[in-house]
Amino acid sequence: MASRVRKFEEQNYVAVFTDGKTYRFAIDPAKPILSLPYPEFYDVKITDKCNGGCPYCYMDSLPGSKHAADAISKVADYFGHGMTLNERPFQVAIGGGEPTEHPLFKEILNEFVRWGIMPNYTTNGMSMTPALAEWSAKNAGGIAVSTHPHLDGYWRAATKMLVEAGAKTNLHVLISDKESVDAVFGVGGSFWYLCNNIEHVVLLPYHAQGRAEEVEIASDYLWKSIDKIVKAGDFVDRIAFGAGFYDDLVARKIDWASIYDEGSFSGFLDLADMKLYKSSFDLTERIV
Repeated sequence: MASRVRKFEEQNYVAVFTDGKTYRFAIDPAKPILSLPYPEFYDVKITDKCNGGCPYCYMDSLPGSKHAADAISKVADYFGHGMTLNERPFQVAIGGGEPTEHPLFKEILNEFVRWGIMPNYTTNGMSMTPALAEWSAKNAGGIAVSTHPHLDGYWRAATKMLVEAGAKTNLHVLISDKESVDAVFGVGGSFWYLCNNIEHVVLLPYHAQGRAEEVEIASDYLWKSIDKIVKAGDFVDRIAFGAGFYDDLVARKIDWASIYDEGSFSGFLDLADMKLYKSSFDLTERIV
């Protein structure tokens, strides 16, 4: 996909997107970049359906739920006809539910490409096949595989297929209790699984939303585990954090990670109701 530049002078913002990476600059370095009127990155929900059965699903997705109707025309109207090239995001992360279960999944990704937007997606791995992995390597910017413990066989098999196909593959890990931390950083944990081949292990904080009930978060235990990795220097560049860790990263003055307020640059669009929210974890409607 060709390189792109976006510029919003009133927000003191200019950014270059090339080779799947965004380089963001303040026009006036002495002033901060303000929240963008049109985000540079969108999470886009295309379905409520998912067969994963996660008891902590924050989207409350179910096997019998519906896909977003008229998804392709909605993408064209919202991102294509409704925006100039400068207003269009550099990338989208397509999710759900389980996006690969949408019958027009490939066509939806191709529609984003049509408008100069790089499509990425998140999957639980249940629907992954070698053919889909090959297609994804050629047509998606990157794929995030959710490492749900009860779907261990699925996500590990999907990761292997994607890596072997040459796809840019990331692992998404939900952090809650000590057991979830050990599942990442313990012996045989997902952090070490194909770590030479994956792009990042992305840590996502547990949120009591949807079917996810309140639990005690093992925050101190998490950071002690991360500190061991940092001190050892083992693949520390592979650790990434979801937006929900922003306050923690700032408070702990983490200097080895690239930190920015994701809320200023991203949004969450649900194709079912065509409303733009602050994020999938904060369903406060965002005014553009």
